[in-house]
Amino acid sequence: MLLVRWFCLVNILWSVIAMPAYAQVARQTFKHITSEQGLPQSAINTLFQDSRGFIWIGTQQGLFRYDGYTFLAYLHEASNTKSLSGNAIRSLYEDTEGNLWIGTEGYGLNRFNRQSENFVRVDGKNKQLSGIAENTVTAILKDKQGVLWIGTQSGLQMLEKGSLLPFPISAGAQTQAVQHLLEDKKGNLWIGTDQGLFQVSQNRQHRTHFTHQAADSASLSSNRVQCLFEDKQGTLWIGTHAGLNRFNPVKQNFSKVGFQASKNNEAGDTEIYSLAQDKEGNIWMGTFGNGLVKLNPKTLATTVHNHIPEDKSSISSDVILSLLIDRSGLLWAGTYEGILDQLNLLKTEFGKLTYQPVDTNSLASNEVYAILEDHKKRLWIGTDNGLSVYNQQTSSFTNLHASAGTTGSMSSNIVYSLLQDKQKNMWIGTADGGLLKLSAPDINKGVFNFEPFLPAPGSNNKLADDEILSLLEDKSGYIWVGTAKGLSVIDSKNRVVTYTHSSNRKHSLSDNQVLCLYEDRSGKVWVGTNKGLNQFNSKKRNFTRFEKEKNALKSLPYSAIYAIHEDAIGNLWLGTDDGLCRLNTRRDTATLYTVENGLPDNVVYGIMEDSAKNLWVSTNKGISKMKKNETGKPAFIQYNSSNWLHCNSFNIGAYHKSKSGMMYFGCNEGLTYFNPAAITGNTYAPLVVITDFQLFFEPVTISNKKESPLSKAITETEKLLLKYNQNVLYFEFAALNFIDHDKNEYAFFMQGFDKDWNYVKNKHNATYTNLDPGTYVFKVKASNNDGVWNEAGASIEIVIKPPFYRETWFYVLCTAGLIFSVVGYVHMQMREMQENERLLVQKVKERTEEVTKQKEELETTIENLKATQAQLVQAEKMASLGILTAGVAHEINNPINFVSANVEPLKRDIDDMLQVLAGYENTVKKYTLSEEFKEVENLKKELDFEVLIREINDLLKGIKEGASRTSEIVKGLRNFSRLDENEMKPVQVNEGIESTLLVLSNQLKNKIIVHKEYGKLENLVGYPGKLNQVFMNIISNACQAIPEKGEIYIKTFMDKREVVIRITDTGIGMTEEVKKRIFEPFFTTKKVGAGTGLGLFIAYGIIKDHNGKVFVESTPGKGTTFTIRLPVNA
Repeated sequence: MLLVRWFCLVNILWSVIAMPAYAQVARQTFKHITSEQGLPQSAINTLFQDSRGFIWIGTQQGLFRYDGYTFLAYLHEASNTKSLSGNAIRSLYEDTEGNLWIGTEGYGLNRFNRQSENFVRVDGKNKQLSGIAENTVTAILKDKQGVLWIGTQSGLQMLEKGSLLPFPISAGAQTQAVQHLLEDKKGNLWIGTDQGLFQVSQNRQHRTHFTHQAADSASLSSNRVQCLFEDKQGTLWIGTHAGLNRFNPVKQNFSKVGFQASKNNEAGDTEIYSLAQDKEGNIWMGTFGNGLVKLNPKTLATTVHNHIPEDKSSISSDVILSLLIDRSGLLWAGTYEGILDQLNLLKTEFGKLTYQPVDTNSLASNEVYAILEDHKKRLWIGTDNGLSVYNQQTSSFTNLHASAGTTGSMSSNIVYSLLQDKQKNMWIGTADGGLLKLSAPDINKGVFNFEPFLPAPGSNNKLADDEILSLLEDKSGYIWVGTAKGLSVIDSKNRVVTYTHSSNRKHSLSDNQVLCLYEDRSGKVWVGTNKGLNQFNSKKRNFTRFEKEKNALKSLPYSAIYAIHEDAIGNLWLGTDDGLCRLNTRRDTATLYTVENGLPDNVVYGIMEDSAKNLWVSTNKGISKMKKNETGKPAFIQYNSSNWLHCNSFNIGAYHKSKSGMMYFGCNEGLTYFNPAAITGNTYAPLVVITDFQLFFEPVTISNKKESPLSKAITETEKLLLKYNQNVLYFEFAALNFIDHDKNEYAFFMQGFDKDWNYVKNKHNATYTNLDPGTYVFKVKASNNDGVWNEAGASIEIVIKPPFYRETWFYVLCTAGLIFSVVGYVHMQMREMQENERLLVQKVKERTEEVTKQKEELETTIENLKATQAQLVQAEKMASLGILTAGVAHEINNPINFVSANVEPLKRDIDDMLQVLAGYENTVKKYTLSEEFKEVENLKKELDFEVLIREINDLLKGIKEGASRTSEIVKGLRNFSRLDENEMKPVQVNEGIESTLLVLSNQLKNKIIVHKEYGKLENLVGYPGKLNQVFMNIISNACQAIPEKGEIYIKTFMDKREVVIRITDTGIGMTEEVKKRIFEPFFTTKKVGAGTGLGLFIAYGIIKDHNGKVFVESTPGKGTTFTIRLPVNA
């Protein structure tokens, strides 16, 4: 059979190659999916979209499921009985229960198990079903009564209630090879066979046989019926090996639908292998050798799509075995060569005008620079090869060119700009021929007599340059001419005023290259140059620049301005080389939209607004429509050569909107035009599926064993149960919209973890790491290529179980074990507690007396130390203070260590004793007390035992806090004294300041709040003790300068190789006279006897000894700041 088909195919293809080109009404762009994307290079026999949205492709080498990103292959495996029974797939069908049935070539019928993703073979192991075990299943259908019909090459069979029964199609003994099955809207069963067409009544009792009769033109055109299709109107279409037939149910006959498939081949000879109907009602036919044919069932007009070797966008083959039109309106064509073709059938209203070398009635050139519709609705199109005038009613072109020496001809063939003024005169700006004008009377007569613009006689000025880039007529009737060398304005008397850039005048133009001109509704004229935006001041006759300047209040994030547009609410939109910019002139703010926001490209050449307030912009990568999405944020929809446009790269200034709302854009491949209201795009909200789940980026197999969290396919899973250490999750998902599927966008959200949705554009996977045990819900939603979102999306619940030691049962078990252990221990220790109780009471008494004595000695020592510290600070005798505090710190350190070392052992002993006493007391209460126990109880009463315990705890707490505080003070005193002035050492400045603050704590307490901001400092080399003396003098003065309550700010930081110390107080401050003398010896502002006047003098000398500097800033009544700068290496 395959050999015969191959022989026929070779003959057909050879005849096709020898034929002239097919007649075609239109050419459309096909996309091709080949073996490079994962398909086998094998004939595609059948195509199907299931209820979940997946595309299934049945080929000669296996079954494939496609989600837009990946082809998942299902193949026959000899050792696996749950695999397909054979690789050659002839038919696919999904019943109302969602079961997918697969018919193979020579290996019977299979049913796909979606949960386990394997197959159940309907084969000879079941004796009742053995009739189809080794047969070719060409058609499958489940009727409204629940009967599964199976068409094979050996006839028709019906599977009902688990039993397979043959169904005789005709009364005779002869069998028919079934090719197609269809149940019509009335419940009749239609069977296409190799011996004609059969109709079986709804009750399955009556059969009608339709055949080809050579003498009857109303009979079938061929007995070999390949495919059947019932359209939306209930009309039955029959594809045969001799063309297409339409059934007339009233007359019970057929009419042939003729069309010219090629110059030498009529439709009657065309083999129709597949049929489909699109949303517009058109019938599509896949033929064997004559390509893809579209039929309008009302007019019977046809469009033929043939393979054109030199055109990669044409259909890949003329042998079309299978067709599918999916839910979004995308047509799929499966070819004999194994290439899967796609054709976007969504209605498009993009038109184009192009240059055709062999057609004089075409555009002058494909390089379009300027567009204008005049008052007679003619299009004027400026190109690099002249000016084209297009009559839209007659579809005729008049092309005008420069002709040297000819009066009234154009001065240049390159036209950059066009303008029709209020008097209906036409102005033409050229690249090198200056400004031309056509008078209104000549235009009305169809006479094209070009006049070069000349300034009024006696006018000293002329146009800034002959390269005219932009034109504008303002409300006063003045003509603004933007050139490559400045801006010129022409008044009603042809007098010219020119404005240029000057580096010496900030109110001149920002640049001489004037790319665009615009007048807003308030009458302000805006000028876009190669270096920014300008606003013309009509009173001062100068400009306000909006340049790309650093730190300028009105600067905008761009330089070159290609287009300007004012929207319906007064915002100014700018097309720049950095993106699309919205300028709010009322608030003087700018917002920039770039590729990061969805623009296809950052270079924006043209901007127009439609009646729905959407913006349309042209770029180097197509046209983009900007609209607000459901969240209120702007969204961009792209149109380019991959979907509907014929070109991608557009030109500066080449855009125009007519009075009727039609939009025109010029590119380097001609002109594109459309009505924005007619561009509806793709409205299909795609189904969303989770297609893959991985743990630690490793695939998870489907298994009923505990080791795998997947007991069924992830597409069928509603809940995942995971272990606590299975917490790195990876998901893949897909929006099953196949029209420009790379433009589908996604958002995902892990409920219980994420705070908001993650919008990730076209990224179709998500990863979560280190999820804590708990319950989560992973959700994903998606949009199609035109931004239509399916908010419902897909979701899956995830439960991550905690480890066993965090389970409730484990807590209960541990608690019970602990209780039993404690009870046993108490029981064992009871006797020992009784024996030791008397000794413990005595020991507590002795220790208490010892601790009380040490506490009294410690308090006396602390009081003496405080008195000494206060005397030293007040006298400002820093050298003596250092010696004294070092000695005191040394002498007091031993008793402090002794106290600290005994407090903790004493506390442990007392705690142990109290624990034993408590346990003993709880135990002995259960028994009758002996005389010895009664004596102990009497002793406890005499000693006020309960009060004694509370006193012990209070004393221990007080001793511990006192010892800790004293130790802290001693440490500060030792750091502060640092009697090592004769030896330079690494100095930690922050530590020295802290020691000084500790010494001055009494002066600061309850009066001054110290704010510290210590930086990360390098250790400088110096004398620690002397530097501490500097900090003491300055901070002490700051305290004394604050009369009541105030604040001191201390900040340290590195400045290059210097340590900087800044000390600021909020005190009374100093006058300039005082500030000049503060470092003089014996100078003081204090009362007599209150100060020596040497403190700051000594501090100044110490800073000088360290090669440092000190600076003073002070304001009377506000405070003083001392800044000390010390080099790291003095």
